[in-house]
Amino acid sequence: WLGCDWATDAVQTKVGAGEMPVDWLIVDHYALDARWEQALRPIYRKLLVIDDLADRAHVCDVLLDQNMVENINARYQGKVPEPCTCLLGPEYALLRPEFNALRSASLTRRETPELNRLLVFLGGCDEENETSKVVEGIKQANRKWQHIDVVVGQGFPAIQALKKELAGFPSATLHVQTSDMARLMAAADMAITAGGSVTWEKCALGLPSLVAIQGDNQHPIATKMHEFGAQITLGLASELTPAAYAHYLDTVRLDELTAMTQSAAAICDGSGIASVLNIIGIQA
Repeated sequence: WLGCDWATDAVQTKVGAGEMPVDWLIVDHYALDARWEQALRPIYRKLLVIDDLADRAHVCDVLLDQNMVENINARYQGKVPEPCTCLLGPEYALLRPEFNALRSASLTRRETPELNRLLVFLGGCDEENETSKVVEGIKQANRKWQHIDVVVGQGFPAIQALKKELAGFPSATLHVQTSDMARLMAAADMAITAGGSVTWEKCALGLPSLVAIQGDNQHPIATKMHEFGAQITLGLASELTPAAYAHYLDTVRLDELTAMTQSAAAICDGSGIASVLNIIGIQA
């Protein structure tokens, strides 16, 4: 969180910002609300708030919630001023430009679905080491992959153990804190992922996926994506076993990949940053 109360943080932010008001202040923090935003009024002309909880009031000019959840158009009623522009839904997802740049080639390649290359990414940290459980499931499965990309972050707690587990997979490559995620996702035929912000990256590239929910905040989006046919949501990661992963890997069909690609690609095209900048009047 903030490490202090909101009022102290507001004072510190004023000092850090200096005397000249900025054109736009962009805020993305669950511990900040209308009180902090009002206190900072002297340092900005307009305010953009990024939120996805809809559990507190804001005094912003623009509110961005890039998620796909039930009744999203009504979530912020009474929580933002009447003149506030609400940018709601995955079309405004803030993805790096390379996802949109690779979209066309990725979708074209998926017109002929294959099951040769698998991507595994259970979040940068993956404190519960769901990655190793998935790797064990891949070993148990009958389906064999020509190549497997396993991605973890620098904070992953079991890198050495994972390296040993992958030693028996000559077709597997371990990527630690990669800066090339878009290319890896575009190259993959299918992925096993968590249900976080990677959701919108997969949509931009039409990447079919099996999804393990790793937190309460991921549940609404993962459920909605499954209902939309954009991914296969397996359930809570804590309840999944290697055998469960093996079962889904062995039973997924090529026609399911095609359906997931089409549904996912319709949700988000990866141009959210350009859309937001255009709306707030800033040239990229």
